[in-house]
Amino acid sequence: MTASRSTRADLVLHPVRMRILQAFLGGSAGRQLTARELAREMPDVPHATLYRHLKRLVDGGILTIVAERPVRGATQKVYALPLESAILDDADLATRSRQDLLRDFTTFLGVLLHDYAAYLARADVDPRRDGVIYRGFAVYADDEEFVRLQATVNTALLPFVGARPAPGRRRRLLTAIAMPAPEGPESDGTHAVEDMP
Repeated sequence: MTASRSTRADLVLHPVRMRILQAFLGGSAGRQLTARELAREMPDVPHATLYRHLKRLVDGGILTIVAERPVRGATQKVYALPLESAILDDADLATRSRQDLLRDFTTFLGVLLHDYAAYLARADVDPRRDGVIYRGFAVYADDEEFVRLQATVNTALLPFVGARPAPGRRRRLLTAIAMPAPEGPESDGTHAVEDMP
């Protein structure tokens, strides 16, 4: 069963389910994980909660079960995320009300905040060494120029998104947000937020 457009957005845009999908997207291309492996990456999520959300993602057609194997008298499922399942397209967004969109964005920010808090909870935090940045830019671009900007960024990221784990490589989370600036006085377009906390 595949979820309808609005149901699909509701499935994906939930704090725990977004973290589950992030686990699949954050590793090597085509990453496959068991519930036990996901639990190791999300130790703060109770196992019953994790299994419940996995079932919802499978029932909604977001995750697929690619293998089942017997383990100590039980069946262990191996899950995969077809990339197109996790990406909300224009048709998905068209079904969302303004209230839905604000809730979706708040959920997204909540997951981002959780990831940053988890980073800060580590014993060896050093934002400069770890390359932590958060920065905002205001740019002036017409629609065509902005499409070119997005294509340029996507082209630059593509070789790294498909990279596999290797010695010396650390998994890093990159987050992009783009939106029209609020109406107001003109600026020179050079607004930037501090690089570090």
